[in-house]
Amino acid sequence: MSEFRERLDAEARRVNSGPDALEGVKRRAHRRRITRQVGAGVTALVVAGAGFAVAFGAFRGTPSTPLAGPSGSPSPSVSPTRPPVIVVVAGPEAQEDELRALSLQLSDARYSVDIVLCADCPLREHTVIQYAADARVEAKRITREFLPGIVAESVAWPDTKPDIQITLGADYRKLANGAVRVRVLDAGGGTGDTEHAATVLEEAGYDVVEVGKAPALYDNTIVACAPSHDEEGFRILKRFLPDAHFTGEVPAEDHDVTVYIGPDYRQGGAAGN
Repeated sequence: MSEFRERLDAEARRVNSGPDALEGVKRRAHRRRITRQVGAGVTALVVAGAGFAVAFGAFRGTPSTPLAGPSGSPSPSVSPTRPPVIVVVAGPEAQEDELRALSLQLSDARYSVDIVLCADCPLREHTVIQYAADARVEAKRITREFLPGIVAESVAWPDTKPDIQITLGADYRKLANGAVRVRVLDAGGGTGDTEHAATVLEEAGYDVVEVGKAPALYDNTIVACAPSHDEEGFRILKRFLPDAHFTGEVPAEDHDVTVYIGPDYRQGGAAGN
């Protein structure tokens, strides 16, 4: 115990025990208390300021963080924004396919389309597009995009008539398909059906640029085209060769679509099973 007491006395002697020692301790304690109070006050102000900012933002209707839900604003429903178009076929039912094909293209372009098939009407020689005076811009656009070469006519007609009226004529097939260059090649071993298929496509307005023999024989009729012409190739397959095979080929400068006539081709114009 004596050793412990000696060490304790030695530590006590190192402490300033003058008359101002206790006052110094009090002053330091007071400063620490003031510091804590100031710190607490600052913290309270920060918290209060943050709360005020949040309340102010809520009052203005602007949340500080995004609300849950889709990130983008909903897109408005798509509705036709162009004048309605009525398509009239002044000819036999044989033109029904062309009528529906054109109507579908116009619908895809966001036009409102009405279809009238006049099966008993005589077939006009030329396709005609007529329009009311205030629909001139749209009529010109339709002519440019879907009926190149057609002259658009401005007509003064009653309000009961449509804004734009298209009457298909005998030249419509050439207008719609004349830009598509087609090769028709015999891939069935000389059955004689190649010429028939070529005639069917020519009558449909296609530009048949070659009729000849295929470099190889195939078991099935095939419609082949480069990716840039797959729409034209698929349209030929759907309308004339619904059971044919569809495949791609290397792009070429002298044709757009190649039809390989196989032994399954029928004179009716379609490939059989």
